[in-house]
Amino acid sequence: RQGLYFDGDRGGNGISNLLVQTPQGTVFFGAWFTGSSDRKPTWNIVQGLLVDNQVVAPVYRYSKRQGSAFAVDRRTIGTATITLLESERFLFSWSIGTRSGAEHMQYLVPGAGVTPNRTGAWYAPAESGWGQVLSQFPGDGGVSTTFVVHYLYDAIGEPRLARGQAARLSAPVNTLAPPRHG
Repeated sequence: RQGLYFDGDRGGNGISNLLVQTPQGTVFFGAWFTGSSDRKPTWNIVQGLLVDNQVVAPVYRYSKRQGSAFAVDRRTIGTATITLLESERFLFSWSIGTRSGAEHMQYLVPGAGVTPNRTGAWYAPAESGWGQVLSQFPGDGGVSTTFVVHYLYDAIGEPRLARGQAARLSAPVNTLAPPRHG
């Protein structure tokens, strides 16, 4: 199931599970929202072909090129494996440098769905390198709720994230940057 996923034992982190059909096969796109070693909110991208319910792919780190409005640089910082377990659960394991880990990821709001559903990754093609991932689900009183994570850059070009939630897609999204530690 496409949308935002998280590990219930490790709040504040998550990854998108978005599947794109291409001539080469089904491509998994995961915007991985996490924290850097100095505890600042950051994001990485995991993208690769889905083969036999598994993705083995590089982990990419993006940064905004100084002096340019939208140019970004991408470097490979590690590898990840995504193993689809059920329609709303998957195992996410990763290795970056000397660090590695694994998490059981679950759908943000199990069983939920709305129509029309705009769950997915959104970006401005002329400004590639940043965007937002959103999940929509039923909210109070039958009004759909939109949960959104923005992936963008700070003043020095480092990848940062902000999250928000709105009662309907046309409403303003109250966005919060996760607390800075350190």
